[in-house]
Amino acid sequence: MKNERFFAGTMLMFIGAIGLFALAIMLLWNWLIPDIFGLGTISYWQAVGLLALSKLLFAGFGDAKYAHGDRKKKHWHRKFEEKWRKMPRERHEEYMKKMKDKGFSSEEESEVKSESKTDDE
Repeated sequence: MKNERFFAGTMLMFIGAIGLFALAIMLLWNWLIPDIFGLGTISYWQAVGLLALSKLLFAGFGDAKYAHGDRKKKHWHRKFEEKWRKMPRERHEEYMKKMKDKGFSSEEESEVKSESKTDDE
């Protein structure tokens, strides 16, 4: 019940925010564009369409769950670096050995491996 109210409230806020953005676009367009470029005024629903068009043109078609992926990636990268700096040298070596056993290696090692495979062939 609590989740349903939260969801309904969130949806109402989302719809309200879109409505306010569309109103702002309409008012700004009708205030600026006719005088500057000599174009006509737009209606509220044309402003909604313009908002949708700008979202598609400038934000792309990407999946919403990946919209902030870089920020999350940087967060976990920072956390790992902090942990790595605090880790003793022996643990560094253990970790690197584990990763190598799992198939991960540094770029230099993978280049050497690929060169040695081409030499063997």
